Amino acid sequence: NGAKIEGYTCTNIGSGSNYQKAGLQNGDIVMSIDQVKIDSPKTAMTMLETIDKASCKEIVISRAGKEMTLTPTFQ
Repeated sequence: NGAKIEGYTCTNIGSGSNYQKAGLQNGDIVMSIDQVKIDSPKTAMTMLETIDKASCKEIVISRAGKEMTLTPTFQ
């Protein structure tokens, strides 16, 4: 569908997962990954896969109303 969204809210971040290693926490809103704006469910799924595969370089999130940039090392 062509639904538009503004970010993806993280839930159920697993301990030891690449999402946790990237610095994400439950409740974070992922706004963009590697400068690709999360503006549709399809884009969210495609770009979240880059976190799962530990291949992304930059994640812009909103945490508690503040925008932050994470640069994951996946270590």
